[in-house]
Amino acid sequence: MVAIGRLVGQVVVPLALAYAAFLAMVIATTREWRPGSDRPIDRSAPTTRGEWRAFLRGLLLLLLSGFVLFVAIVAVFYWLLGGQPPGIVTNALRWGAALAFGVVLPAFILLTLAQRVIERRQS
Repeated sequence: MVAIGRLVGQVVVPLALAYAAFLAMVIATTREWRPGSDRPIDRSAPTTRGEWRAFLRGLLLLLLSGFVLFVAIVAVFYWLLGGQPPGIVTNALRWGAALAFGVVLPAFILLTLAQRVIERRQS
């Protein structure tokens, strides 16, 4: 039988922290106004070269920070607390990078292009 202290340390605390981080991200992204500005955030697809640069820069920052958080969760939850072999972190780095940059990044770009086409047809 699993001791309560071990269960709390290995499951409850990491999940609660991950959930709190998730809620913070949801709250941060649902705000309608920029800090220090009286204009709403423009959520339309980028149209100019400068808007595309800013979009891609923000997307890469989002993907990199999410990837780092993912690898940190794997390292702490599975390797340090769960006693899994260190190879689990290597697998997280390899397959997480493939997922983030080989699947998610192209999907975001394609979906943004599709949004731009739809917005053009509606206007």
